[in-house]
Amino acid sequence: MFRPHFRNREEKESELPKPSPPRPVQSTSVVKAIIAQFLAENPAIADIPENGEVFDKFLKAEAQGFYSLEGLRVAAAVLKDKIIWNPPPAPSAPVIPPEPPTIDYAALTDADELPPETPSWRLEKATKKQLANFLRRAQEEGRGPRGITFLGQKSH
Repeated sequence: MFRPHFRNREEKESELPKPSPPRPVQSTSVVKAIIAQFLAENPAIADIPENGEVFDKFLKAEAQGFYSLEGLRVAAAVLKDKIIWNPPPAPSAPVIPPEPPTIDYAALTDADELPPETPSWRLEKATKKQLANFLRRAQEEGRGPRGITFLGQKSH
């Protein structure tokens, strides 16, 4: 019986397994540039050593340790459940519109236009021109004073 680590004398040289071609060597600066570009494209992936180890292990197993942008993209898709992600940004504060200025209805003159929310006591003192203008604008907006729906308009 032959030991596996000794060559059989009858074995031909052509039958020996050929050594794999040497893999390309990447400089550290090239690898860092590829990683920086990948992280710029994927800001949700945390730039931490733990993720580096996960990606490195995958690339050593699947790409003989060769770093490429496409290889990192594939690794991210395959390892999405093992990657540590950056927390999502906090929601921005809701935009609150400024309060409309308070109107001194008693200070309105007969020449002023009446706002849509004019109280009834001021409408009673309005001129015919102010009331006509007020009602025309209310009708265009599809509402009557205090929610009254004009004839021929759909109620809301």
